[in-house]
Amino acid sequence: MMDELRRQLLKAHADDSFFKIICELISKKETSDDCVNELILLHNESQIDIVTIYKQLKNRPNQNFHYFTAREVFNKVLPKINASTREVMECVLHLIKEAGNDLTSCLPLSSFTDFCSNQYKRPIEALKIAKASPELWRDFIRPTIIAGTRIDLEQFFNEAIHLIYKKNPVLRGAGSSSLGYIQYPSNSKLLGIALEHLETVVANEIDDAILSYIVYSICNVCKKNETLIGKGETILKTALTKGAQNTLHAAATIFGLESQNTSKLLLDTILPFLLKTDVSIIKTVELLDYGISYLLEQKDKTQGINFLESFLLTHNKDFSLKSFNYTMHVIYKNKKLLNRLLTRWFLQGESCLCLGIQYILDLATEEPLLEVDLTELKSNEPFYLIFLAHKAIAYLFTKPIACTSIILSLMRKTQDKGTIDQFSDLLFEPLLINFVGNLYEFLSNHISKESEIIKQAVQKSLDRVDDYQSTIESVGNIPELHPSQEQKEMQVRFLNQIISEQYKEAMKKSIVNLVRKITFLYGRTLIIYTNNQGKSTRTEIPMNVISVEMKMPRQAYINPFELEYIINLFKAERIEEQ
Repeated sequence: MMDELRRQLLKAHADDSFFKIICELISKKETSDDCVNELILLHNESQIDIVTIYKQLKNRPNQNFHYFTAREVFNKVLPKINASTREVMECVLHLIKEAGNDLTSCLPLSSFTDFCSNQYKRPIEALKIAKASPELWRDFIRPTIIAGTRIDLEQFFNEAIHLIYKKNPVLRGAGSSSLGYIQYPSNSKLLGIALEHLETVVANEIDDAILSYIVYSICNVCKKNETLIGKGETILKTALTKGAQNTLHAAATIFGLESQNTSKLLLDTILPFLLKTDVSIIKTVELLDYGISYLLEQKDKTQGINFLESFLLTHNKDFSLKSFNYTMHVIYKNKKLLNRLLTRWFLQGESCLCLGIQYILDLATEEPLLEVDLTELKSNEPFYLIFLAHKAIAYLFTKPIACTSIILSLMRKTQDKGTIDQFSDLLFEPLLINFVGNLYEFLSNHISKESEIIKQAVQKSLDRVDDYQSTIESVGNIPELHPSQEQKEMQVRFLNQIISEQYKEAMKKSIVNLVRKITFLYGRTLIIYTNNQGKSTRTEIPMNVISVEMKMPRQAYINPFELEYIINLFKAERIEEQ
């Protein structure tokens, strides 16, 4: 079988179908490993030159093979072949460039590291080549040093130290980065030496990119020796103070992807600086989202809540919680956390925080039942309870059941009849007179679960809305309450125009643009004809009705100005701290 495979590979090389054949072989489980092993043998026996062959590999559309599959074969072969270090470097550089902006473009560097670590002279040669033209070989310096430390740790550790003092910023950056990636033995003395040199460099460094490498290296060094965390914190603070957005992105990477393995002391140092993040840099914002969601999943959520709160308040004019998608889902899934945040944020009254609760509840397919968190209540005094009710109405007005559940929970926190009567008034207006149907039914079913004093207050609200309905009906046909058919159609056209404009705007950035769209003029069935061996087959697919229900408050039609005034008044209210 191996002889047949060898003949097949040699024939493919001669016929210029090499990449097509190896892609076919590597994709089959039974021939994948044999293909790689045979290519290594053929190269080392000088029957083919795998490096020269891969220098010809192009990433072009409409090829009869997949570029990244072919490249993966090279990644597996490279560590075990004998080849010139410079030739390999040129080949790897070519493959990186051909991959373009693909996220896996630099994967061949991992195989290059393994290639260099197999012979002592290879990292020495590669480093010499890279130092001679650092701009060209910038991506190879760190992998070369890492490979060298696998053979002689101290020699190549010292090479990294020498690089961080070079005038060339590429060499300084590569040396600084390498110190964080070296696989040190546990509690190695080199960790302390690395930190001392990083401290010296930070004092004089002004390049933002290099400071970002230093931040990452400091955290990695401290992970491997916790006794260095105190000193690392001081150096980290200096680097973050001097750095700009690149440095903050490095800190966000640690926070977003490595919080689990980073000490609380270092996180406490990083987080205040991350408040300066440029929120227009989407990748950095995504990393912050990962980090915050991780902290909010921990038993003690204080650190995550404080940072999220501070970030929203800092960027209240140009950022909203909507951009923290993972964080919103973590909060939504944890009812206790959601209750804690809505109590805390409604009490603060800041629009950016209160809107955050609204955005979180927009994730719900059904309105959840919520309640205030006693641990966040500063006092059970009526003023604070009524203030919370006003904020719930202001920001959750279009979610009347969720809003009402908060008010009911507030009613349970007091025995004061005057305060409960105020809650009863709020249930009646603006809630019940605007959302009679589902809300009326919810309160009618829920009233039996409450204490006697709350039952009476809720029943009073229900009786008032019944009287309100009866009074309206007793007046007779009021033209203002019964628009003509023409007026109804005008309103529908107006709403359709608004929805159409919003739809067009949303579609500009939608993934739906990647697929084929079909417009139906009429009909309830989609008919598709498929051709199978010259025979046309008709397939009928029934179409289902998709509907959306929107709750429109009654006063939006008959008294919109007063309704808007009440909502905005409740939004504007603040508690003055003594």
